[in-house]
Formats: sequence, C-alpha cells, structure tokens
Amino acid sequence: MKTAAPITYFAAPYPGRIAVIPAGTTVTLAKNLPPRSDGVKQYWCKGWRGMDEKARSWKENYGFLLTEHMVKDNRKVNLI
Repeated sequence: MKTAAPITYFAAPYPGRIAVIPAGTTVTLAKNLPPRSDGVKQYWCKGWRGMDEKARSWKENYGFLLTEHMVKDNRKVNLI
C-alpha cells in the first residue's frame, strides 16, 4: 500500500507541521493497534527519500499513523 497524495502531518499538541509525507510512500497495516470503533483501517508510514532530521526522528520515536482514506492499494489496476 502507498499514500495516495502528499500528506501534511500535524500532531496535537505540537505546534506546526511535523512533515510532508510524499505521495507514493509505502505504508503497512497497523497490526499492533486495536481496530477503530468506526472500522477505518490504520497504517504506519515507512521512511522516504529526502526525509529531514525532524521527520526521521518523529518516525523513529512516534511513527506516522495514517488512515485508509490517506492511502491507496497500488495493486489495483484500472482495466479501462
């Protein structure tokens, strides 16, 4: 699975932007978390080329948690 579009990542209570995750960044299903009550799947973002030190530190210490609405399945093919 990959991110569908660039994602500007914010996390409360921290002020400002943490990172911009590029479109096409690989994500993995967050199997270590319980399912959300609304049934939305969650994913952990992997690293990407060009990550700055702030983004790399955030990924290693907290992780970038995304929802299924932010990612797309790159295995699906449009047959039109």
